[in-house]
Amino acid sequence: LTGVFALAYQYRIRKVRLAFSKILMFFLFVFSLDILCNLLRIIILVMFKISPENPMHQIAGLLCFCVYVIVPIYFLSQYVAAKAGRPFVPESGTQTLSHIHKGVLILLAILILLIGMDVNRNKNHEATVQPASVKLSGFRSDNMKDGVIKLYNDQVLVYIKPIPEFFTSEHTPLFCWKGSGYHFEGIRKTTVACHEVYIGQLVKSKHKLYTAWWYSNGAIQTVDQFEWRIRMLKGEKRFSLINVTANDEAMLQENIKCILQENLLSAN
Repeated sequence: LTGVFALAYQYRIRKVRLAFSKILMFFLFVFSLDILCNLLRIIILVMFKISPENPMHQIAGLLCFCVYVIVPIYFLSQYVAAKAGRPFVPESGTQTLSHIHKGVLILLAILILLIGMDVNRNKNHEATVQPASVKLSGFRSDNMKDGVIKLYNDQVLVYIKPIPEFFTSEHTPLFCWKGSGYHFEGIRKTTVACHEVYIGQLVKSKHKLYTAWWYSNGAIQTVDQFEWRIRMLKGEKRFSLINVTANDEAMLQENIKCILQENLLSAN
């Protein structure tokens, strides 16, 4: 959208138009800037340990958008219009729209906007619906924002994070724990109770924890990103990321077996 505005501005002040091939190249570059901006934003958030609750989380995103998207797009549109722009000559006999036609187009645009807002509101409502009540014997439970459920006792911590759509990010522990100042060591796949899980060590100065994670919808447990995304795309029950953390590996494996056997998400 920023690219559209930038080109429209150059069209207006320079009275030029671009060939379709030039426009395509321009927006391919804009698309690359979007990806670069988001990547740098994630790196900055992790590097400076900025959690989602911190106001700087939003400010950092806006600053990245300004520096890595808006500014480059402005100068790029200026350069492309100056170098490849062709003088715009209105065709003879061109007819302008009547006030009635303009009014109809405006009303149609408003209608489309309202429909889009309603669809987005409904999708957001569906995405934030929490999973059914989850209980695990011997654990206390807290409901957190975005449908996340936290289960804990003196020795083990469990997070259950619902994934709204098949195309959304699932915020693996690789990012979440790094944002809390930990770094990962010894990440590997292993089999527990006939199910594959990821397991690794969390290290923060001299403090070490053991963590494991997998994806489940109550019927299927998997560590394969492709599998759970395809299943959700086909309309199967929503998957959640299950992350279990303990003080030692033996305790971690024992609790993973209990969680898999109790089938936490059977009512999801």
